[in-house]
Amino acid sequence: MRYFTLAAATAVVGFAGYAVYFDYKRRNDTEFRKSLKKAAVKQTKVEKAAAEKSAQDLQLALKAAVLEANIEVEAFKRSVTGAEQGEAYFMQNVGNGEVLASMGPDSELKAATAFFKALKVYPSPVELLMIYERTVPPHIFQLVMQMTSQEVANAQSQKPAEQPKEQEPESKKAAVEEQATEDKSAEDQQKPSTSAPSGTPASAPSDTSSHEWENINGNESNKQS
Repeated sequence: MRYFTLAAATAVVGFAGYAVYFDYKRRNDTEFRKSLKKAAVKQTKVEKAAAEKSAQDLQLALKAAVLEANIEVEAFKRSVTGAEQGEAYFMQNVGNGEVLASMGPDSELKAATAFFKALKVYPSPVELLMIYERTVPPHIFQLVMQMTSQEVANAQSQKPAEQPKEQEPESKKAAVEEQATEDKSAEDQQKPSTSAPSGTPASAPSDTSSHEWENINGNESNKQS
């Protein structure tokens, strides 16, 4: 008993001494501080790379799980002959999901896949998602939501791309514009002139000004005589 007590006391004293030494070096040694900073930066990069790789691996696993689940569900829908079979398939997958969810982190994706397959055959998927949100463990529910998003992305990627509209060549555009200009010029030349000749009114005088018009003509005749 004394041996273990002495060993524990020695370890505590050694750890305390190292802590004091570490704190002293950190406060007074510039190179030591730089090395600590470099080590922290390196560790941050390693953790970031590991997180990115984990996220990529998860996306690949989700994509594969969605494809596999869709194949199974579509095959079941083609073979089903009654509502009872659909209900039994739904209950089976919900039960499998609950069991797998209780088996730890290694079974989380399998549990989410089971819940996803049950979602695929449920008549009201939005309603079932609301039930999942209240009853399924949060991290597994998030996996189910990511699987639904992945399914939408897969469907969009399978749509045929829209063909871009063929742009009209610039030379053809110029020829069309030139032809339109020539047609407009020819049309303008064929129109009768609407302007009155010099020295004559553009239009006949109205009834209200006919007397004035006669007086002007009479005055002009007297001037000439």
